[in-house]
Amino acid sequence: MIMDDTRRDKILSHVDKIEQFARQPGNEWLLQDLMRRFGSEKIKQIEKYLALDYAIDEIAIGIDYSFVKDDILRIKLISDWREMLRYRCGVRQHKINFGEFCKFAHFQAEGMLNYYHYQRGMSNECDIEWFNTNIQAYNEKCKAEAKVGKEPFKLRLVNEKYLSKIDFQTKLYVFLNYLEDIACLIPQERRRLSYKLNGIKNMRNDISHRDVSAVNALSKEIMKEYDDVEKTLLFLNRKVEQVIKLKI
Repeated sequence: MIMDDTRRDKILSHVDKIEQFARQPGNEWLLQDLMRRFGSEKIKQIEKYLALDYAIDEIAIGIDYSFVKDDILRIKLISDWREMLRYRCGVRQHKINFGEFCKFAHFQAEGMLNYYHYQRGMSNECDIEWFNTNIQAYNEKCKAEAKVGKEPFKLRLVNEKYLSKIDFQTKLYVFLNYLEDIACLIPQERRRLSYKLNGIKNMRNDISHRDVSAVNALSKEIMKEYDDVEKTLLFLNRKVEQVIKLKI
C-alpha cells in the first residue's frame, strides 16, 4: 500500500516521540524491546532513512531563488525543490519516483512564470493585448518553422481577464517569444526549453490522472535523466531572473 505524505508525516511524528521517550533515563527497556522486535539492521535502515530525510532540509538548494521578492512564493519554490529532491533520493514512499519528481519541477516552473508576469505590473489582471501580440508572433514563428505538409502549431488568443485563468502553455510560449524578441533567447533555445518544459508538464498531468503507462513512456522518451530536468529548471530560472533584473 502506498502511503500518502500526510499519513507518513504523522507516523514520523510518532516515531520522533517514541525516540525522545526511549532516550529518557530509565526507559532503556524500550530501545531493547525495539531491537528485539525489529533487529539492529532494520533499525539502522530506519535511522538512515530518517537521517536522509532531515539532511535534505539542510542541503543548499541547487537553484537560486533569492531574486524572488515575494517571501511566500520564494519559500514555496524552495520547498518544492526540496520535495523534488526527496523523490529523486527515494525518501518519499521508500522509492525513487521520476513522475513525482517532475510534478514538483513543474510547480517551480509555473511559479517562476507567474512571478515574471506579475512583475510586469499585471498584478492579478492580465494584459490581454500584450499576451495576444506575443501569441500572434509566436504563431508566425511556428508557421515558418513547420515542416512541409505538416500543420503548424497554433496557440489560441486569450480573452481571460485574470492571469490565474491562463494555462501554463500559453504563459510559457508568451514568455519565450518575448525573450527571443528582446534577444535574450535564440530560436534553438526557445524550441528546446518549450519541448522540455512541456514534457515536465505532461508528466505532471499524467501523475495527477494516475496514468501510469503514460508516465512510464514519458520517463523513457522525453526526460531520460533527472539532471536534464534540473538543468531545464535552472535555465528557466536564470532567464526569469535576467529579464526581471533588466526590468524589460
